[in-house]
Amino acid sequence: MRKLVFIAALAVFAAADAYVVKVENLPANTEGYKVRLSSRKTGAVLDSAVVNGPGVILSSSGGTGEWCDIGYSYPIDGGVRTDYVVLFPDADTITVDVAPGHLAAKVTGGPLNDSMTHFKEITANLPKKADGVVDVYETRRLFLNEIDGNLGNAYGAYVLQSIEGIMADSVWLDAFGRLTPENQTYPSLQKIKQIKLQKMANTAGKKFSDLKVLTAEGDTARMYDYVGRGKYVLVDFWASWCGPCRKEAHETLEPLYEKYRNDDRFMILGVVTAEQPENAREVVAGKPYPWMQVIDIDNQASATYGFSTIPQIMLIGPDGTLLYREIRGQGIFKAVEKSLR
Repeated sequence: MRKLVFIAALAVFAAADAYVVKVENLPANTEGYKVRLSSRKTGAVLDSAVVNGPGVILSSSGGTGEWCDIGYSYPIDGGVRTDYVVLFPDADTITVDVAPGHLAAKVTGGPLNDSMTHFKEITANLPKKADGVVDVYETRRLFLNEIDGNLGNAYGAYVLQSIEGIMADSVWLDAFGRLTPENQTYPSLQKIKQIKLQKMANTAGKKFSDLKVLTAEGDTARMYDYVGRGKYVLVDFWASWCGPCRKEAHETLEPLYEKYRNDDRFMILGVVTAEQPENAREVVAGKPYPWMQVIDIDNQASATYGFSTIPQIMLIGPDGTLLYREIRGQGIFKAVEKSLR
């Protein structure tokens, strides 16, 4: 009798902690591929299932109340792509309808998922001024209110990450500091925090930070071997797989190079980053552009200078002072022209 009571108690405990995720309306091309439920906090796969029909059912007792993802894979262009849907396991049953696509997927079940639906409604209907232009101040106020009302739960962390591109770095960092210590431990938030701190340490008017690089000849060098040596240096952080990088080089940097190629006060320095080492060496060896190229050996440029997208283009003064960063298109021409007057 005592044994039966013990088993029944275990069953009640397990039921209290476990939850079910129903993933519905998966695309037909996901057939035979796995759907995974994973934790954003630990990276652990909490459950998985192979698609055999329009949906799958997953279950777990891990990640309860945390920021999690449903990832579903499918073939594309000779490879495999995985799309992700955010969810929060804070109810016995959560339903994920991916028919609208992964970004617009409908997630129901639990208050945090309801809050996420509300957030998506806010982003789809941003407040506007009388002239129809988005009211940036009011939009930011709404987003910060969402965060401040959820400082101790995973939804607050999700909103904070979602808006990191539209908030001033100092405002974002202040909001991060208001999260509970546990909520600050999400690795993606920690990464954004470090990038923003490094960006603030590498703003216009400050000395350019050093970075270990590899030359086309295979020699180890430093960024200080090229910047702060009496010339204006336009530094272009780019990668061969980056379409916008190649577009910017073709439409802006090549004409800029031709205009100032004989001006001893100016040079362009390409820094190949976010590439596999062997591929980076092949790119540099191929001399894709007429200006000098070096390799970010350890792919530390984004962490060192505080950026998360490329191309990242900066203009450094003759004394090594950072003059401009995040410049694009005609803004590059204007920055160089103004500096060389």
